[in-house]
Amino acid sequence: MNQLFYLLLIVELLNFGLAHSQTIKFPVRPIRIIVGIAPGGGMDAIARTLGQKLSENLGQSVVIDNRPGAGGNVAMEMASNSIADGHSLLFISATSVIHPILYKAKFDILENFLPVSQISAQGYVIVINPSLPARSVKDLVLHAKNNPHKINYASSGIGSPIHLAGELFSSATKTKLVHIPYKGIAPAYIDLLAGNVDMSLPAIMSAMPYIKSGKLIGLAVTLPARSSVIPELPTITEAGIPGVVVVNWYGVVSPLGTNKHIVNILSKKISDSMNLTEVYKKFQIDGSEVSTSSPDQFKSHIKIEREKWTQVILNANIKVQ
Repeated sequence: MNQLFYLLLIVELLNFGLAHSQTIKFPVRPIRIIVGIAPGGGMDAIARTLGQKLSENLGQSVVIDNRPGAGGNVAMEMASNSIADGHSLLFISATSVIHPILYKAKFDILENFLPVSQISAQGYVIVINPSLPARSVKDLVLHAKNNPHKINYASSGIGSPIHLAGELFSSATKTKLVHIPYKGIAPAYIDLLAGNVDMSLPAIMSAMPYIKSGKLIGLAVTLPARSSVIPELPTITEAGIPGVVVVNWYGVVSPLGTNKHIVNILSKKISDSMNLTEVYKKFQIDGSEVSTSSPDQFKSHIKIEREKWTQVILNANIKVQ
């Protein structure tokens, strides 16, 4: 008798929870997407594309709120302290996972937020100065092994995705590459084009003009599959080096405590917004790929990314001052 009573009680509670979730009205006011960089640039442009299409799908205004500073911590603090009702979201990138490993961060993506959906993915490409005697990844690896500590690569700074991609490549190929950090990719290109630096792994789109003009030679992309922008280049895996997959991704998270039903609504609406033909074409022109996911899939992706880059940083003994 007691077992029947408890069983009926559980069923009643489940029905109540389901009925309650179905009566949640969302959204009831404009949605704010907090972005941790100043207006302009790739991340901001993708956030604004999302905002426009999401507004159309939700029937509510979506405002992009740029809050640069402290390596994204300003935006993370603001988002974390927002009311957890789905009306304040945080736009994140791959660096949002990398930075807490390198710096003493007050906030953590998985501890302070709920993953909603990935938005896009963009790959990097191995480029070399034409003076380097290599025309394939195999050539590059052989040349680097024959010249340990003599082949250098440029990055946009210590701890940047380009830096970590270089360390991952060096580790996977058992080569001794020398890292040369710059304050941004623009000055790195200057020395790379001049032949003062041998190679780099910049974003595909930024490298395209130099590859097309022959000023730099592209060898392979870091994506899991060939890029639609430059399909003639193999992936690093296809070139014979497994395990070197580096993707610069963007996504959306919500403050911890947001109702799961609301998170699922947002994830579905984001997917609907991004998987439109015009958005696909726009992203391809910009060198990106639309890549949406469920909350659980995005959470798993963040965990895998954190584990991978933690290992790379530890193995390479990367430290920031």
